Formats: sequence, C-alpha cells, structure tokens
Amino acid sequence: MKRHPRSQLLFELLKKVFRLVVFLTQKFLQQMKKLFLILAIVGVMMSGCKKDGIFCEGVNCLNGGSCKGGVCDCPAGFSGEFCENDNRPACEKNNTGTVLISNNTNDDWNIYANGVYVGWAYEWSVFSFTIQSGNKNIVYVQTDFVFTAEEKYGSVDVAKCASRTIYIN
Repeated sequence: MKRHPRSQLLFELLKKVFRLVVFLTQKFLQQMKKLFLILAIVGVMMSGCKKDGIFCEGVNCLNGGSCKGGVCDCPAGFSGEFCENDNRPACEKNNTGTVLISNNTNDDWNIYANGVYVGWAYEWSVFSFTIQSGNKNIVYVQTDFVFTAEEKYGSVDVAKCASRTIYIN
C-alpha cells in the first residue's frame, strides 16, 4: 500500500524526531550517571573525613576534638570552633575534691592535710576545704590556745569532684 507523499514525509520526520529524542535521552542519562558518581564520591569523602582529609586540612581541633567534614567535633566539656573553651567544672580541670570536717564536739580543732595546715573546725560546725584527689592523711589537733590537748589521725580517699566527710566525735 502506497502512502500519500505528505504522510510519508511526516512519517519520516517523526521517525527522525523520535531517534533524536532517544539519542538525547541516552546522553542525558549518561551525564546523570557521571553526576551521580561525582556526588557519591564527594559524599564519601565528607562522611569519612579524617584529620588529614581534604576538608580538614588546616583545621586544628584542641582538647581531644576531632575534625569531621571540616568542623571540630568536641568531646564532652569543651566547645568553640576549635574546642578551645573548657566548660568543665573547676574540680575536673584541677583534679580536686572536697573534704568536710564535721566537728561534733565542744572543742576547736586545727586541721592538717598531709602535714599542711588547712584551717580550723570550730565547735559544733562543719569546715570544708578543697584538695588534690587521692589518699590524704588528715590530722586534727585539739587546742585551747595554751597547749595541745589531743591529736587524732585519719586517712581519706578524695575522688575527683566528690566530697568526703570526716566526723570528729
């Protein structure tokens, strides 16, 4: 069956347009695959960035912070662009604890920690002092300003940021 010349021309034109659409679609998909691959590589680089990674070059995180994607990830107690702000409590920074002396007597006592005078516990009072963490020898000496009446000894383990109480009875 023979086609009309115009319809034949239209048919040939549509065939060429269809081939062009298929060709362009294939090219577009190839370009999209390349773009997708590039984005995947960039994503892996950003998520797996190490200290020496491309995004972390020149980023120096302080206080145990680590660089992730060009930004410092700070450990607990630190903040700031480079983890430079120490927000920890003083006892944690200085490794100290507190000793409380509960004086349950009618007498006053001089208090010594590891041979160093730290203060005076008045009768029926609580006296406290801050000291480096660890095992400490505590001596409390009863005095009436004229002579030493009695000495008592004790040992206490002081934990960082904790308080321990010694009772004088």
